[in-house]
Amino acid sequence: MTGTPSSESAPRSDRTLDKIRLGGLPPQLATGLRVGSGSGRKCNGCDEHIGTSEREFGVDYSRTLTFRFHVECYEAWSTRTDSSY
Repeated sequence: MTGTPSSESAPRSDRTLDKIRLGGLPPQLATGLRVGSGSGRKCNGCDEHIGTSEREFGVDYSRTLTFRFHVECYEAWSTRTDSSY
C-alpha cells in the first residue's frame, strides 16, 4: 500500500483521508476492533504517535496485521465510503 499525505500541518483527519484517496489504507474489512489507551506507536492514518493519554483504536485484519488510529483518524477512515473517492 502506498500513499503519503500532503502536509504534516494538516489536521489528522485530513491526512487520513488523503491516505485513503492515495490507496495507503485498506478498506473496512477488519476482523476485530479494540479501543484502549494509546501505545505510543504511530497512527496508520496521520503518521503521528498516539500518546499514552490518548485513546487508540486497534483494527485487526489478521493475527499479525493491526492498524492503529487516533479517534479522529479512525472516524475519518471508518465513515468514508468508496463512492466518495
